[in-house]
Amino acid sequence: MQENFGADLLDYPVNNAGHGDTAPLAESKEARFDAIVDVHFNGDFFLNQALLPLITDGGRIVNLPSGLTGVSVPEWSAYAAAKGAVEVLTVYSQEIRRSQHRGELRRTRRDRDRLRRRGG
Repeated sequence: MQENFGADLLDYPVNNAGHGDTAPLAESKEARFDAIVDVHFNGDFFLNQALLPLITDGGRIVNLPSGLTGVSVPEWSAYAAAKGAVEVLTVYSQEIRRSQHRGELRRTRRDRDRLRRRGG
């Protein structure tokens, strides 16, 4: 990390991975669902886990779920479910605060409202 970014620790890494992949709920196939969850949830979960030792004191990991977790949009159910899991992961930041790790997951209500207004 030092070679690429000139630092050994991170202050505020941001998880914003994703891609759009839609299908009606009734037609969604398991492989497609698994691919969506791998990118949108598993990626955030395991990246957060890997970053914890690299977060500076007082730093935060910022997760960016989606406004689609609070509204219903046809054909986006798998994507919204995976992003909803990211929201739950962020809520569970209490577990991280109580642990020995220096990092903390955080997503503010203002960020959530802003994302919902933008539809993302």
